[in-house]
Amino acid sequence: MDVFFLTYSESNREKNWLRLKSLFPKARRVHGIKGLALAHQICAKLSNSSFFFVVNGDNEVCPSFNFSTPEKILKPAVYCWRSLNPVNGLIYGFGGIKLFPKKAFSANSSFVDISTSLKLNYKVVPEVASITRFNGSALSAWRGAFRECVKLSSECINNQKTGETRERLSIWCEKGAERMFGEYVLLGAKQGKEYGQTNKENPKALSKINDFNWLKQFFKTKAQNKIQTGSV
Repeated sequence: MDVFFLTYSESNREKNWLRLKSLFPKARRVHGIKGLALAHQICAKLSNSSFFFVVNGDNEVCPSFNFSTPEKILKPAVYCWRSLNPVNGLIYGFGGIKLFPKKAFSANSSFVDISTSLKLNYKVVPEVASITRFNGSALSAWRGAFRECVKLSSECINNQKTGETRERLSIWCEKGAERMFGEYVLLGAKQGKEYGQTNKENPKALSKINDFNWLKQFFKTKAQNKIQTGSV
């Protein structure tokens, strides 16, 4: 299966890229594409295999993970491996390695949550395959928390378990202040929760979380000063 390393502005992307290449030398990199849907479409177009892996730029792949996936699981579905959140200890699909069918992406694909919004079954693989080190900088820490908590609070993820979703949202908003850039994670989580609840019925507004330029501007105008002035 083809393996694509998807990067944009992650502070630790080069370190993680070298790590991935040491584990899977044939991995290819897709960098700087504006819009996650478009980035995934490009991966699909470049893929020479019927399924392809996507590893995010902030993802530290476990050395034990094997990209040679058994053929028996390759039914028309999206497969997501679990990942450890180093800030709050949650273990689930946030930032995890994904395996997509090449045919699942069309030129006009646009989603809030790409993995669960495709018209395919969503399969969780219980193995912990990586650590999502999204807190490498103030911006990335805030952005990762904001995006995820918009999804959780708006409950836009198909076939989610409501109780599980709300428990995760609560942990995002309460735990991890002592970790690196933990204050930005908590602020991003709380602002994401508010934004998701406010725009629950507004798909256009929710889709903005996949526009990294919009996120950066939101961070500069509505988040950064709160931390610097201690007004959180």
